[in-house]
Amino acid sequence: MPCRFPGFRSSACSAWIAFLLLLTSVLGLTLAPSCATHAYDRSAACQYAMKYWHSVCSDGHFFERRDAPTYLGRGKKVPQGNKGYDCAHFVSCCIGNEPHELGGGLNIESRTQAYGEPGAARLVAWLIEHGATLKESVSELLPGDVIAYDPNADGWIDHVALYLGNNQVAAHSRSWYGDCRITHSSGFTFVHMPNGQISLLNPTAAALWTLLAVVFVSIAVLLLTTAALRL
Repeated sequence: MPCRFPGFRSSACSAWIAFLLLLTSVLGLTLAPSCATHAYDRSAACQYAMKYWHSVCSDGHFFERRDAPTYLGRGKKVPQGNKGYDCAHFVSCCIGNEPHELGGGLNIESRTQAYGEPGAARLVAWLIEHGATLKESVSELLPGDVIAYDPNADGWIDHVALYLGNNQVAAHSRSWYGDCRITHSSGFTFVHMPNGQISLLNPTAAALWTLLAVVFVSIAVLLLTTAALRL
């Protein structure tokens, strides 16, 4: 195919296209990690927790039942008459990007009218899938990390809380600000956010992105080699 750029021979045109493709690929490989991660503001997460540990979160929803949230209104007193199931929703708002009031800044996926992930086990799984790591004890955690509780020791996470440092946590459903209540590590999962950032791409998506960039680079090199042989 003849080059459509005035003043360019076919080989020069191929080289120019290859150069642009190579540049795009290199920029993609360079920028992908920063685009695929999001800074986590530990201080903001803790501030949000301290503001809402005894009241309904900024989206106005509270899980009085397991299956669906109830809209009670932002800042309303947390219901004390029942146990509730608001722990994961509360932690999601603390660490997340709830539209009415920013917490830690992570984009937690929502599957109900309320912000974030309402299931404690699913929230912990999401954090680990996106780059959070597990620690052996609460002493290894930083403010803004997450503690998951398995009170029945049956391998299923029933409760999560935001760690505030100094052995203190904030949590729903029954509002709770105080000691971690941990005497041993069995039955607890200590989730640490990595280096202030968490990946927004799961490992499969990240691998596909890298593979695509490598393919582009290979095509660009092939075009450059072909153009060089024609000169």
